[in-house]
Amino acid sequence: MKTLTKKKVLDLVSKQLRKAQLGNITFDVLNGEIVKREHAWHLPVRPSAQPPTMFQYYEVLANVEADLLEKYDLNVWLIPTVPD
Repeated sequence: MKTLTKKKVLDLVSKQLRKAQLGNITFDVLNGEIVKREHAWHLPVRPSAQPPTMFQYYEVLANVEADLLEKYDLNVWLIPTVPD
């Protein structure tokens, strides 16, 4: 994939996160903290509520990362954070 802007990466990741399923929990990128390091974008993600287990949370993020790589050739690391 050609070089993407931070906004385009945010849009693609946000779109995939909206499709992610973990009960009624939604996921948002903390867009002020998006950085590109070497060949991957690093994006912190915050759930709307505390996930039932951290394993399930990590699994959702890993699936989104895999989908982005497969569909868009976009290499991202989604960094889990906890809700306030």
